[in-house]
This record gives sequence, structure tokens and C-alpha cells, in this order.
Amino acid sequence: MIFHDENVKRLDLTRSDDVQKLIEFHLCGHTALSELAPSDRKLLDEFVTKAMPAGVTFQQFNELLLVLNQDRVSRAFFEFFFGNADLQVPFARLQEGVVRFKGFAIVCFGNFRFAFRRLSKIDDLASLREELGFCCQSEDEALQRYSTRAEKILDVELISRDHSWFVGEITGRVLSKELTNFEKYREENPKQSQDDEVLSFAKALQEMDRSFEQVQEAALRNTDVYLTWDHLDVYVATSMRNKWEYEEVFDFVDKLFRSPVLTPMKLRYFDPTQSKCRTSRDKGLLEGLMLKRAYCTIYMAQETDTLGKDSELANTLAQGKPVIAYVPQVNAASYSRIIQDRPLQFAKQRLLHLLSLGMFDDVDDMRRLAHNFLEDLAAYRKAQPCELWSERDTKEFKRAKEYWVPLCDGIAKAEEKAFDRRAAILQQFHPLGMQMNLKTGVANGVLVIRSAERCADLLKAILTNKAEFDFKVDEGGQVLVERNSESVFRAVTNNEKLTNSFWNLWTQ
Repeated sequence: MIFHDENVKRLDLTRSDDVQKLIEFHLCGHTALSELAPSDRKLLDEFVTKAMPAGVTFQQFNELLLVLNQDRVSRAFFEFFFGNADLQVPFARLQEGVVRFKGFAIVCFGNFRFAFRRLSKIDDLASLREELGFCCQSEDEALQRYSTRAEKILDVELISRDHSWFVGEITGRVLSKELTNFEKYREENPKQSQDDEVLSFAKALQEMDRSFEQVQEAALRNTDVYLTWDHLDVYVATSMRNKWEYEEVFDFVDKLFRSPVLTPMKLRYFDPTQSKCRTSRDKGLLEGLMLKRAYCTIYMAQETDTLGKDSELANTLAQGKPVIAYVPQVNAASYSRIIQDRPLQFAKQRLLHLLSLGMFDDVDDMRRLAHNFLEDLAAYRKAQPCELWSERDTKEFKRAKEYWVPLCDGIAKAEEKAFDRRAAILQQFHPLGMQMNLKTGVANGVLVIRSAERCADLLKAILTNKAEFDFKVDEGGQVLVERNSESVFRAVTNNEKLTNSFWNLWTQ
């Protein structure tokens, strides 16, 4: 992990006041500088003047701490954060070491004073590294750990994009309903029953029905494979209730994990489009286990979110693990073409949702188009009840309605605004955006990303400790902001009453 702190960098360590800030405020975690006695002030001035040109050794650094009435540090602490204990370390290196300490303190402990008291007393490097855990591992060490893994002997059997929706319980019932509706349609329209278009759709439904059973068996086998894997790196949290949602998740997961940034790492990930359980209870147990085993969760913000997916986000944060929230960066022009190609049911669902959010309150034309579309669609579905009959829908509805393209343009513009709003809310305001690690009490924040490419970069950086963070000060305290996503990853409040009560009561 790479940490940056402009407030520390700006300190002028030729000035004793700034040296006092570096030690008391930034290293020892005090919220205010102490009032030094005149004699201590003179000692500090003399120490800085004499030590500044050459720097300080481990012993001399401890003397500086005692001049400032602070606790001494162990040799292991000094060597881990500042350098060789027997050599003179320049003051600039002290600044870098303090920033590094602050980074590990806020990531691992969520409290600077507690971290200093705990880490400064550990007297050997191995124990110090063990206390900090994975986050102090170098990028090279992490990459070697991934790249030297054994290949998978048992792997999931890939279910194609077009068939991935057969995995779901809800989407599976859609096919059963469609078969019933089509038989009813043929009974009510006997003259059309031998038309090429009708026969073609009948054949397509029969093929879907045969594929459905095969896909279900493959998905059950894949679940068994997931349950045998010795390790799991990433859990993908999604909401999937419709065919297009399975396809959307499939496309994102495929693009993400086929990225050349990630493929050398041999990552193992749980893909919900490839897995099925026999009962909903088993599904809950499976996903709970996958969340517990995975190091990181990718939360896909889609057109609609669910309690299950949100709870998976909160569950991961509560374990102290990273969450990357992928919120698509929508381009209205290209997204309109996607909407035009999707089923009519998609446009209906999105219109109703966007209307409920008030996204069209100031757009009279869109409210009129929405009204016309919903009325026309209801009448059309009475005559043609099969939602999967895309060729008929395109010919008899989409091409027949002059408002279809303008309607899709309007939905796309509203979706663009809605996704931008959701990214901002999740990044800045949403209570789910930061959760407490239930074991340590450390505040753990969501990292919001807007493209699959940047998601791959961020995921690799998180897994290999290459992520870069900036310390920033706001009205509430200090926050650690991840550079790629510009999201708050950790936070420390400046509310002393809350801090004192929090750390006293959390461990009770």
C-alpha cells in the first residue's frame, strides 16, 4: 500500500514547531499539541538544529521522543517504518515513515494513538509484520503468491451468455409461463399456427426448454466445484431477476476477469451466473460461505438493487474486507440503442421505476410518451402475450410506434442521470458506504468505480497492495481516500467524546 499526506509533506523540519507536529500529532496520534515547558522547548530547538543536517539514528530518535515527553519505540518499529536502526536516517525519511505508519494505523486499527501504543512496543520485525497482516506484504510478494498457484483441476463448466438466465429460479418460471402463453396464443389464432414465424418461435421455445434442464444440471455441478476450491479471491454481488440482468452480469464478469491486468494472477471468483442450488436455503448458505471465504467483493450497482445484494455489501465491509462498487458510466446515446434491442418488459419496468423516482417530473414529453407506451403495451400484450417473442415484438410494436426511439432516448438520458446520482450517493452520503469491521471496529468504506477497465486496475491494486491513498482532512476528521476511485476507504473522527466512548464500549 502506498500512502500520501500533503499535510505531513508540507512540514518544514528545520522548524522545531513542525517537528513537534510530526511527532505528537501525526505519529503519536494526539489531537492537540502539548504546551512544552520553556526548558523542553530549548532542548527541542537545540536537538533539531544539531540533528537536521545529518538525521538521526534509532537511539537519537528515542531521545527526541523523550524530549517531547512521548513513549519510546522499539528497534523493530523504527526499522520497519524509518530504516536501518544503526544508521542516521534523514528527516525527510522520517516524514515518509510517519506517513507510512499513519496509513497502516488507519487501515488496520482505525485509531492513530492505539496503533502507536501497540506497534511501538513490538520488539521484533516478524511479530510486527504478523500484527499488520497481509497489508504490509510487498507487491512482488503478493504477485508471486498469485502467479505461482497451482492450476485448477476442477473448474466450472461455462454456461453461455444466452443460456445464463436459465440458472435463476425466477427467470426459470418465465420460460414455463411463456410455454403456457404460447399454447394459448396458438389456440386463439389457429389460422396463424402454421405460419413460418409461429413455427420458428415454437421451435425456439422447444430448444429453450431442452437447454433449460441441461443448464440447471451444469449450474448444480458448478456449485459443487465452487465448494471444493481451496481458496476464493472475489465474490460478485448482483441482483438478477430478468434475462437481460443475467446477460449484463455475464458480460461484465467476462470482461473483468479476462482483462490482461488480472489473468496472470490466476484469480478464483464466484460468478452467480454459473451457479445454482436446489433450495433457496442452500443458496443462502452457499453465498454466505462464499462471502466469508472471498478476500474482496465486487458489488454491481444495476438498474435495481435488492436487499440481498445490499446485505452482501454490508457483510463484506463488516468483515473488514474491501468492497469495489461498480456503477456503470452510462452514455445516453449508446444506451438508447441497448434499450431499443432489449425486451419491451425492460422499457416498462424502467419507465415505472424512473417515474417513481420523479426523473420525468419536469419533462412533459416523456410523461406523455410513457403514458402512451404503457397503454399501448397493455393492449398489445392481450393480443400477443409472449414476452420472449422478440421478432414479433420488433415487427408489430417497436417498428410500428413512432415514439419508440424517442422513448428509449428519454429513458437512456434519465438512466445516465440516475447512475451518476447513485455513484455520488454511494461514494459520499449513503450509510452503506461505510461500515464497521465487527471484530476491530475499524471504519471500512466502499470503493466506487465506473468502468470495467478501471475496476480491473483497482482490483489488482487492492489484491497486490499497490493501491495508492491520500490522507485528507475535512470537518469530521481525517479520511483515507483511494486515488483510482476517489472514494473514502478509512476514516477517523475528530469527535473526542465519540472516539473515547467508541473504543471503550466496542470491545465490551
